[in-house]
Amino acid sequence: MKQGDITLQGFYQAFVAYTQKVDAQFSKQDELLDNIAIQVTNNTELLKEHNQKIDTLQTDMSTVKSGVDFLLKKDKKYETENASHKSSYNRLNDTQEEHTEQIAENKENIVILKKAMAI
Repeated sequence: MKQGDITLQGFYQAFVAYTQKVDAQFSKQDELLDNIAIQVTNNTELLKEHNQKIDTLQTDMSTVKSGVDFLLKKDKKYETENASHKSSYNRLNDTQEEHTEQIAENKENIVILKKAMAI
């Protein structure tokens, strides 16, 4: 045999070393794939939880929107009632002023009548 010739035993040893190296790489890749599968499972569970939270928040937001709409309708009703009350108050105020003027005029007439009766 010459130097550089490959023997069957050398080839076999090289082949075994190579297959062990490949097996080790496959083992690492299998482990990585297992870890990825675990992460995917965990992420799926987290996604389900987040979707449930989103559903709950959407329900809560719908409830809040209904409450806000209800309050806005009440506010509109109170604005209308307030305007009506303000109008009534202004009419009463005007009537009171008229009555105050009438009372002052009546007092003047009473004074005039008393003077006339005293003569």
